[in-house]
Amino acid sequence: MASVDFLQKRVAGKKAAVAKLEAKIARIEAAKATNWEKNPYYYHERDLKWALRHLEDERKGLAKYEAELATAQRKAASRNVKVILEFLDNWKARVTQHYAGAIDRYLAERSEMYAKSNEARKWRCDEEFRDYTREERNARLDEYRNEYREFAMRWRFLTAYMVGSKFEWDRLKKELDNEADRKYDFIIERTEAIVTKITDAAGLTIGDKGDLNGIIIGTTGKAYVETIGAGGYNIQCFHFRTLIKEIKPRKARTTRKEA
Repeated sequence: MASVDFLQKRVAGKKAAVAKLEAKIARIEAAKATNWEKNPYYYHERDLKWALRHLEDERKGLAKYEAELATAQRKAASRNVKVILEFLDNWKARVTQHYAGAIDRYLAERSEMYAKSNEARKWRCDEEFRDYTREERNARLDEYRNEYREFAMRWRFLTAYMVGSKFEWDRLKKELDNEADRKYDFIIERTEAIVTKITDAAGLTIGDKGDLNGIIIGTTGKAYVETIGAGGYNIQCFHFRTLIKEIKPRKARTTRKEA
């Protein structure tokens, strides 16, 4: 689901496009009413046909974005479970802190890679370069390429936000806010699929490791929420998975009747 801000801009753009087309159609119809005699823009019947078709498409697009905006605004207004919001705020802070602590290390390693790149370039231009066999030259160049590839893979989580030596903090914040909203909605939607309407989330707590766990009660049952750290290749900062399971009611024990 796109953000409210994004959808508001799309709705505004579609409204402007609809208004522009409506004005154009009015001009075409005015020219048509004079049997095309008063026609400063040299309109033709086909212009009216295509403008009407285009207007229909733009109105459909407007209706689509308005519906998505209404859904996004409803979700934004419903994000009021404080413990989930606190959990996600802590997650954003941890990710931000991780990026902040990595910038200086990345810049230092980048300087080293630049130096090695210059060294490799000079070596290839050196007269002694020809004294090596093709296998020796290729081996040394492959060593540099592999080292650079490992460097790029190791720091790609950070370089996506680097412009020269500056970090795009505003972009990171916007993306984290959007991702936190998505995670919140995921938790609520998965829980409501089990318990229908949530009536009590007081059983949720944040553990010592910053994980979110506990019981949510709804109109048709209970669900247990558990967050676990998510591993994987090249994981650079805290990722988590949210597991939501139904708590099934215990069956009442039956007692034997004595004969």
